[in-house]
Amino acid sequence: MLGIIRLIFTLLLIYFSYKVIKWIFSSAKNADRNIKNEPKVSIDEDLVEDPYCHRYIPLSQAHQVTRSGKTLYFCSQECLDQYDHKN
Repeated sequence: MLGIIRLIFTLLLIYFSYKVIKWIFSSAKNADRNIKNEPKVSIDEDLVEDPYCHRYIPLSQAHQVTRSGKTLYFCSQECLDQYDHKN
């Protein structure tokens, strides 16, 4: 009887170890997949400064507006709205 209990315990331990290892590797794959889905930025792309929060962002990702003949670039619509509200 003790041999059967030991066998069942060993099989359960192997099964749960397998599940944990599988979960760890699938988490690593998902992390890699998330990194690959981020927008690509060219290494030689120009950076522009957001006049509201002073964050530098790639030109291709900036929100562009023209005010009084001057082109302004914002990192997000929220910064643009805050800038408009401030001025």
